[in-house]
Amino acid sequence: MLRSIGEVPSSAINEEQLTLIAAPRSSLGYQNQILAEISTSLNVQSGWMLNAGDRVLCLTRQGEVKGSSLPEPGALTPMGDTVIANGLMMARGVVREEANGYQSMLMIVENRRGIGLGSIAVVAPPGQALDEERVNLETKNALSVFEDGQLQLRPANQEEQAGR
Repeated sequence: MLRSIGEVPSSAINEEQLTLIAAPRSSLGYQNQILAEISTSLNVQSGWMLNAGDRVLCLTRQGEVKGSSLPEPGALTPMGDTVIANGLMMARGVVREEANGYQSMLMIVENRRGIGLGSIAVVAPPGQALDEERVNLETKNALSVFEDGQLQLRPANQEEQAGR
């Protein structure tokens, strides 16, 4: 059982993801701005997630939802123990029904070279439906200002394990 990111096999993460993991949490300013914009515009909680085997690492998160939330930043959490369990274990880019009435949507973020940098997760509380088109649009808009458009969403039909 993995207890820390140091125990994750090297095949489970790429060099760019490792750079994000190694960065001090205080250096995630741009990611926090992106997530805050998404959370505010959609009235959701959002987070930057990296898959690590059967666990997920939350790099940072913004916004709140009543009753539950994304994993704590820096914590390596079993996927099944998260409010976004279905979203983590299924294809990205689609709204997923989660336990207790929550909805989630995860989208793979990649750089211009097509290298996956993790996923942006969006979670809405019970009674609030997520609209896939609006979530995609708001996320693309938020990403477009990051380093002059260096980051983009991977099309949902181009899944690959390394980018999750």
